[in-house]
Amino acid sequence: MININTFFLDELLGNNYPVNVKNWKLPDYERDIVTEIESFANKSNRFIISLEGLRKTGITTILKQLLGRLQKSGKNICYFSFDRKSVQNFRNLEVVLDFFINENNQSCICLDEVCSIKGWPDIIKKYYENSK
Repeated sequence: MININTFFLDELLGNNYPVNVKNWKLPDYERDIVTEIESFANKSNRFIISLEGLRKTGITTILKQLLGRLQKSGKNICYFSFDRKSVQNFRNLEVVLDFFINENNQSCICLDEVCSIKGWPDIIKKYYENSK
């Protein structure tokens, strides 16, 4: 477990935790994949899904719509975006995962733009395998 500096974590997360999906401005329509992933999430309590695609194609919107549905169904959720260059590094990914998995027992963690971090699949796999 990583020793988390509270100031650093506050700076990293800003006002984004806990997530309140009501503050997000989302379109009224949803793509079919939102329902498909929600159905899968309700059947399993441990899984990893990676949504990848070109920038500006709606992946973030899909993730936020999914989180909104999961939050309404009572799941503990978190969302963190690695879109700022200042947070795009291996260490910050570990801090975010450690905080959400070990400190707050989140049932759904969404890491937007995580592909900008070199080696991200290995880090996520490590945390997935070491968490219960």
